Amino acid sequence: MTEILIILFAALIHGALGLGFPITATPLLAWQGSLMRAIQLTLIPTIAINTLTIAQQPSPWQAFRPFLSILPAIVIGTITGSLFIIYFNPDIFRVLMALVIIAFLWLDRKKQLEHTNPGIHTRGVFLTGLATGFLVGTVNAGVPALIIFVLYNRLSREQGIVLFNSCFMTGKFTQLALFGGLGILDAEWQKMGFMLLFVAVIGVLIGLWLGKYLDQARWRAAMRWILLLIAVSLIYRVFSTLMQ
Repeated sequence: MTEILIILFAALIHGALGLGFPITATPLLAWQGSLMRAIQLTLIPTIAINTLTIAQQPSPWQAFRPFLSILPAIVIGTITGSLFIIYFNPDIFRVLMALVIIAFLWLDRKKQLEHTNPGIHTRGVFLTGLATGFLVGTVNAGVPALIIFVLYNRLSREQGIVLFNSCFMTGKFTQLALFGGLGILDAEWQKMGFMLLFVAVIGVLIGLWLGKYLDQARWRAAMRWILLLIAVSLIYRVFSTLMQ
């Protein structure tokens, strides 16, 4: 019952903001069991939520077409980040990411990040993909790079939502193929995963309805708050590790 409520709550947030399901559901589910089990349980619901969220946008292909190069970049970045984590302490990257987020938010608040060029350069998209994948590989959190990219380039809410969900879907399909190939996904996962799928769909549909009352300014403000919460949680996690 607890898992159902967690999935419902996380899906509702995702529907309203366009992101937030894995970030919210994974740590809450991990408290009920292992992190690996939490990741497995969110695989099918996340893919379904991403698909539904993208489909609800007015022109998803037009919104995502300028960012096609981000998908292979995410794959490359994830592989690179995974190799780095073998040789370096992940806390280094958590602190670095937290400092980058705080610096971005401070500069953004001081209006020092006015983006006057209306064009979206392919190089910037590719580098964002590399950064996102690298963070996924090292600290399992690529969302900050995407949010910073969206806020800096002043993308519309529709473009941001399609970008977020396309990247998340790519990652989850990769995990699904990997876990399936390794034989990690058992019968219990299949039963729970598909049951939670229906709960997630209900939650995201309610969230999408609520999201209609969230204008562009409030949506951008929510993105900034999410970044701040991620930065605080990263710093807290590092200090908690050092105190042990």
